[in-house]
Amino acid sequence: WSTQSLAEGIRDRELAKRRLPAPALSPAGGEGGGIVLHLKGWWHKLGWKHQYQSAGRVVYDALGLGTQNLGRVAGNTMVAQQFTVPVGGWRFEQAAVYIRRVLLPADNLVVSVYSDVAGAPGVSLCSGTLAAGGLSDDYRWESVTFTTNPLSVTGGVYWLVVGRSGALGVNSFRVRVNDLASYTGGVLRLWDGAAWVARATDADLNFRVWGLAEVADQVAGAVAYAGSL
Repeated sequence: WSTQSLAEGIRDRELAKRRLPAPALSPAGGEGGGIVLHLKGWWHKLGWKHQYQSAGRVVYDALGLGTQNLGRVAGNTMVAQQFTVPVGGWRFEQAAVYIRRVLLPADNLVVSVYSDVAGAPGVSLCSGTLAAGGLSDDYRWESVTFTTNPLSVTGGVYWLVVGRSGALGVNSFRVRVNDLASYTGGVLRLWDGAAWVARATDADLNFRVWGLAEVADQVAGAVAYAGSL
């Protein structure tokens, strides 16, 4: 008589027996033929070359204690962090800032990458938005995916510009900055409604920028680094 427990027992035994591939080796042919296995141990990996991929990511996430109002009054209409891309060949895809909402803003957070013109933000190259209603009252990393004109990045200087889509007011935003100003790839500037100006206390915006590169370009880079296989 068949029972559920008996069926489950047969199932478990069969699965245990077949859980690993069963090698089937046969001689290469001829009488007295044999098989030669050339095996390599873990130490073989010591000869591997490991490529460091510096493209596709620029970050400054050394959190400090400083904060910066955003979109509250004319003096903090926008916050811009200059950053340096060391290696080109990738497209801007996402960016993140460490941010919180203040009270209940009803518009959108706008995050953009700008070109650099004479040490200040120039032309918007790509941007994305995030609804203020989705932000927390506590500081968190909030990321935005760029939806307009993903850019083929060349190595050089760019600006990450953070602003709002609505009017200035007490229902606004606040971003974290590091008052040590230890980021070496650029400076922080504020848009006061007429010009980009330095912050009263020097600081750097905590930010992350990510990108994508074509697979063919990644393979070409690995081959250029380690040689062909």
